[in-house]
Amino acid sequence: MRNREQKITKAGQIKAESADRAATLAPEKAARKRAALVADKSGKVRRSNPQLYLNREFAQLEFNRRVLAQAEDAEIPLLERLRFLCIVSNNLDEFFEIRVAGLKAQLELGVDLTGPDGASPANVFREVSIRAHELVARQYQLWNEELLPQLALQGIESKVQKVSVDNDTWHRIRIGPISKLDELNRLRQILRKADVDVLVIRVGD
Repeated sequence: MRNREQKITKAGQIKAESADRAATLAPEKAARKRAALVADKSGKVRRSNPQLYLNREFAQLEFNRRVLAQAEDAEIPLLERLRFLCIVSNNLDEFFEIRVAGLKAQLELGVDLTGPDGASPANVFREVSIRAHELVARQYQLWNEELLPQLALQGIESKVQKVSVDNDTWHRIRIGPISKLDELNRLRQILRKADVDVLVIRVGD
């Protein structure tokens, strides 16, 4: 009897620890984990349960939030943080050109069908707007309050430019103008060490 009580207590502790671990997961992932444990009377998981599925638009924004977290990490070298920031900008451009444009087209056509996750195009569009605005606001805050001042302390004058190349939109960091060849070569070497592509442009005589 005592051994049985010990087994029950141990099982309860394991169950509690599993619940604690699930609670630390991202909300969408935690919901998916909980839903996967829900079964019908026959013991089979109800695969039609919307909580089993992740919305692909939300998943893409969450991925870019994790990339931005790399740019926020003060332990990462400065120019690598800058590179992560640019990656997020390019990813968001493509996201809006393809995924958000698709959502808008569905809304214009009056499509109200829900996806496997149970979200309608209108609901997804509203939530994407909220999450994307928060993400972009954090990008600007990080650039203006952290990265730009730190670049200036290292003698790197820079600004972000939005350019179009072959009908694609790109964000690039423009440094300079730099009048001395030695300084230009020094910055070029620093950027290349950070695996940042460098293109030298002559702006005047």
